[in-house]
Amino acid sequence: MKLFKIENNRLGKMLSKSATSKQQNDERLDRYIKAKEFRDETKILMTNLETISDPNVHDYLQREQQ
Repeated sequence: MKLFKIENNRLGKMLSKSATSKQQNDERLDRYIKAKEFRDETKILMTNLETISDPNVHDYLQREQQ
């Protein structure tokens, strides 16, 4: 019976550690996605519209910059 309690405690700790790792990985992924979105938005804002020859792309970027 004592062996079962020890194994249950060990399994509980492993599951807890696994859940914590998953949460940390999810948080890292969220930060990565937000940073990528920020870089993409910054790239759009910094684009010189005079260098865009395609009128559709030019209009899109102009709307995004406003």
